[in-house]
Amino acid sequence: MILIKADEAALLLGLKDKHGKPLPGTARKVLHAWRVPSVNLGRGRGKGLRWDRDDIVSAIERAKDKGRPKPRMPKKRLPAEFEMRPCDLLRALDKGGAIQ
Repeated sequence: MILIKADEAALLLGLKDKHGKPLPGTARKVLHAWRVPSVNLGRGRGKGLRWDRDDIVSAIERAKDKGRPKPRMPKKRLPAEFEMRPCDLLRALDKGGAIQ
């Protein structure tokens, strides 16, 4: 378990400003929205919230999977009786012939 800070998580997520500095506040919001569990090391300088690197990587993979389109199911063909117009179906039944 490798715990990383918000600024390191921002670099991992690719969240940088126009000067290349990480955006830790945005990273916190994204990780919270993706429901990545955090570890609180307590109050004090150099402590605070940390996230497991593996959890962040798996959240990124889940987010990528949601963006992919699902494979389409082939259309199901209806039986021949349902492809006929109702009047043709009644004519065929009145004649007593087989429905094709």
